[in-house]
Amino acid sequence: MADEIEEFLTGTRSGAEGDVLTKTVLFTDIVASTERQARVGPRTWSRLTDLHDAMVRAALGRQRGHEVKTTGDGFLATFDATGKALRCAADISAGAKDIGLDLRAGVHTGEVEVRGDDIAGLAVTIAKRVCDWPNRARCW
Repeated sequence: MADEIEEFLTGTRSGAEGDVLTKTVLFTDIVASTERQARVGPRTWSRLTDLHDAMVRAALGRQRGHEVKTTGDGFLATFDATGKALRCAADISAGAKDIGLDLRAGVHTGEVEVRGDDIAGLAVTIAKRVCDWPNRARCW
């Protein structure tokens, strides 16, 4: 009904909204990844990020997280429980140190809009801002 009213008033329909779910969102980011990549070279960086990606995916599996996507030097994932996301963030941070990387992580719980294989919404934005907060890596 809302679509009909919108079309009548505006002449167009904005389309169906994706599913809106309450999720805990986790963003991770390798600190100074561009500088590190330039310093170690592409082959070494590729091996290092392969180790990182495998370690993150293993941590997500242990905590029943859902990988939404990689961001080149980090991950976006969702969880059904905040505690699992926090434990996963701690595991990932410790695992990153084990392979010589510094990592930031941001966690936030709220409503996300599922858009195909991706997610959007304020909860995603806030989790990213928490991840990007200066000196965040020291909090772990």
